[in-house]
Amino acid sequence: KKVRMPHNNDLVQIRIGVHTGACTSGLIGTRLPKFSIFGDSMNTASRMESTCEPGRIQVSDATYQLLQGSCDGTWEHKEVDVKGKGIMETHVWVAPSGSMDDPVPIPEHRTSRLSRVPPVL
Repeated sequence: KKVRMPHNNDLVQIRIGVHTGACTSGLIGTRLPKFSIFGDSMNTASRMESTCEPGRIQVSDATYQLLQGSCDGTWEHKEVDVKGKGIMETHVWVAPSGSMDDPVPIPEHRTSRLSRVPPVL
């Protein structure tokens, strides 16, 4: 299904940025506490997203090293000027041809676990 922006009817385009590393999390506030994640890893992931082209997934080199060989498709290697970090080596995932035409199937072993997860209230 295609999703459109309500104010101008343009198609919604997302960007995804991923980084691997340590972070800290916690609840912020007392009246209406909110969960938040802090740290350099979160900032780097945010920079991966903000410097990515719409409709693409950009990962840091640390994440790429963990993902190598585990994804169909190819990787484009780039160097991006990241605010506060300078030039970083990044990698943009390119999906195999035709793979984005159909919805992503959920593997059978994952659907059986999902049925046992209690609802969040």
